[in-house]
Amino acid sequence: MSEGVRIPRAFITAFCLAGMALAGVSQSELGFCLPFLGREYGLALGAMGMVASSWSLGFLLSPIGGNLSDRYGGMFMAWASLAILALAMALISSSTSALMASPALFLGGMGVGFVESSMTPLMVSLYGPRKGLALNALHAFIGIGAFMGPLFGGWVIGSGGSWRDLYRACFFAYAALVLLPLPILKSRGLRALGSSASRGRGAWAIAKDREFLLIMASSFFYFGAEFGLNAWLPAFLLSAKGMSAMEAGLALGAFWGAIGIGRLALGGFVDRIGYKRAIALLSALSAASMALGLAAQGPTPILLAWAASGLWMAAIFPTILAWATDSFPEHSGSISGTIFTFGFSGAAFMQWLVGFAGERVSLSRSILFIAASALLIGLCSSVSLRGRPGRVGIDIGHQSAR
Repeated sequence: MSEGVRIPRAFITAFCLAGMALAGVSQSELGFCLPFLGREYGLALGAMGMVASSWSLGFLLSPIGGNLSDRYGGMFMAWASLAILALAMALISSSTSALMASPALFLGGMGVGFVESSMTPLMVSLYGPRKGLALNALHAFIGIGAFMGPLFGGWVIGSGGSWRDLYRACFFAYAALVLLPLPILKSRGLRALGSSASRGRGAWAIAKDREFLLIMASSFFYFGAEFGLNAWLPAFLLSAKGMSAMEAGLALGAFWGAIGIGRLALGGFVDRIGYKRAIALLSALSAASMALGLAAQGPTPILLAWAASGLWMAAIFPTILAWATDSFPEHSGSISGTIFTFGFSGAAFMQWLVGFAGERVSLSRSILFIAASALLIGLCSSVSLRGRPGRVGIDIGHQSAR
């Protein structure tokens, strides 16, 4: 950026944290709204899974957002991403069929992917040596927003509102947030905050690397588990456990809230035992907690089990990012974007698979695929650990090794 340009760091930080929290709200509302959307449009479970996967498919374009952020600056792309999300929320809330809702959800997923891929380098440029703390806070806020989404949804539905009202509220919130940074966007130097250029090994050489393949497989299974739950947990609890909409929303909110808390609480633990060992251990604990949540009876045990699964899953994704950027430091931006592409391919596949299998057996059985996906994350890191021990010490979000 240009010399002498004063950076309003506190304002930009607050803008990013608010944007990530709002992205978390709109993201978690999909799972809460899916049963009501499916009922209104008369969709079977398989069709509901296809609609839900539209959101995840939008994340496949995350590398484009990362490349645009490198070229035009993270600040500009963060603003543009929130404008895209405002448009998506308006289109979702006004849809009249699944055919109209699906492309709008795709646009929403693309917007959140652009938010993640633009705000991460923006925060790094703002905080430099303290970027570890900044990135942990950034990812914690999307978990906090995701915790609030189902709770807000349960309150709206419980008060006689519609699932559309949730997306309308998100539209107004995004629209307000988009207006706030307009004055500072007039500065070319501030617009360019977070821009960078990658160098090093070519993409083809990296794509053939065994470590790269294991990292991408881990992200595929992680997002499959996380967003499979986001899409199907409320429907499972409503149909198989007989819970109310408020209770199902609370369980999903507890899962996301625990993810937000865990990302702030588990950094020291991961730093002590190393990222590959941490991924293996945390994925096993998360899968076990999911199994307990599927078998539990009664609102309180169910809520505690899903909160525990979120707590154990919390540190896995930042640790996958740390593993990736430690292995390929010269391509950290493009690798991060590729992780989102592979990850949300897994999310889209899992959302479809659970619905497809649920039609043929039952949702109570097909949702077991999600717990299996959580377990496979650790298998990937274990295979890597046996083949290439790698470094032990990391700081989640600040990808450094000792």
